Amino acid sequence: MKENPHRSTDLYGIDQFTYVPEENRYICPEGKPLKYVGINPLNRTHLYYSTVKRCRECSQKSRCTRGKYRTLAIHTCESARQRAHALAETPAFMISQRARRKVEALFAELKIKAAQDALRARAVLPGGHGAEPETAGAIPQR
Repeated sequence: MKENPHRSTDLYGIDQFTYVPEENRYICPEGKPLKYVGINPLNRTHLYYSTVKRCRECSQKSRCTRGKYRTLAIHTCESARQRAHALAETPAFMISQRARRKVEALFAELKIKAAQDALRARAVLPGGHGAEPETAGAIPQR
């Protein structure tokens, strides 16, 4: 699980923190809590904050954060993302992906042939005088 792919890799990642579901909080590697403060509506993440007081004297601070305190932003759909990632690692998923590619290739081939047939049907034959005139229909003209 990645907190931010653009974040420097020398700091602790989310996997270093322990989630306590009964209290809806994370515990840092030093055993200090990060409390839940709400959802950020801009990027749909749950926000967890420590405090300046908790982080000030921490022996792991240089490995944990460059700021005054540590924050965690966990996407609201993170549990579903983790399940999808775990499924993507299974052999059954790899087999289904190969089958999907084969089916998609067949559909692409059919689409190309249908487009070619449509072009042939609209083509004007040599020696003809363009498209055939439309018939007047059932109403006689005077």
